[in-house]
Amino acid sequence: PLLGLQGSGGGLGFLAGGGAASIEATGGAITNSGSYTIHTFSFPNSDNFEVNSGEGEIDILVIAGGGAGGSGGPAGWYGGGGGAGGYAYATGYTVTPGTYPISVGGGGSGTSSGRGASGGNSWFNLPVPSGKVFCQGGGGGGVGQYPGPHPDAPAHNGGSGGGSGSHLDSSTTTGGAAVQPNENSTFTNGTLEQYGFPGGSENGGSGDGVGGGGGGAGGPGYVSPGPNANNGLGGAGRANSITGSSVTYAGGAPSHPSWDHPAPGSNNGSGGRGGASGGSSDSGQNGVVIVRYLT
Repeated sequence: PLLGLQGSGGGLGFLAGGGAASIEATGGAITNSGSYTIHTFSFPNSDNFEVNSGEGEIDILVIAGGGAGGSGGPAGWYGGGGGAGGYAYATGYTVTPGTYPISVGGGGSGTSSGRGASGGNSWFNLPVPSGKVFCQGGGGGGVGQYPGPHPDAPAHNGGSGGGSGSHLDSSTTTGGAAVQPNENSTFTNGTLEQYGFPGGSENGGSGDGVGGGGGGAGGPGYVSPGPNANNGLGGAGRANSITGSSVTYAGGAPSHPSWDHPAPGSNNGSGGRGGASGGSSDSGQNGVVIVRYLT
């Protein structure tokens, strides 16, 4: 769901609104790209966005930490893929001198025996209801197990949901639900778009050992057994150009530990891949908060 729909994930915030911002601010790692000043806040963050003088409009990208994959079971049964951290992009956000609190969530830790840990939450300007941009950490993937579903095969809910762990019997084990679409309902400062999708389920009886993929900011995780080559793959991430170049954030992870990830990299809120037979899963990626404004 979109709050004040803006279209693509990389819109140029206040070029559309007209006028240059006269902002002087500190906080995070500061870089420049073209006419923009960019502040990047990384995990573990101990800084805030501080507007020292001036006022104007900013763009804000908030990405929560990705969930870890679930551990693998015996005999080649894979854990579910971790869900991506929630994705939110605000444009035309008006600031005046003052302190804007920021927190950046870490990725959930991989495991050798259990569900993957969910990612940490990220936010900008919590708790101000009309101006907070809050993102929920990604859901951890479920446990793989043979011959029947392990009690921890269902995945965790999250910004995007984790994927179900694999199992052999004919029952269906669900992936985690996506909670990000229901966040930030009181936001009114500018235009906000936000994304999160559910993790894939394991429909059982396939005998291939693959669980569900984690959900991403660009689409749901694929189910297992799935259509053609999409069996158990993670949901797509979403591209954004707030840094001056297109970067894909918040991809869901696949159940299989050697399969391609839809948004690999560090500090982009993507989920961690599920564990192999009896093996540990990958941790989720840390989140990030990025602010920019016209210089």
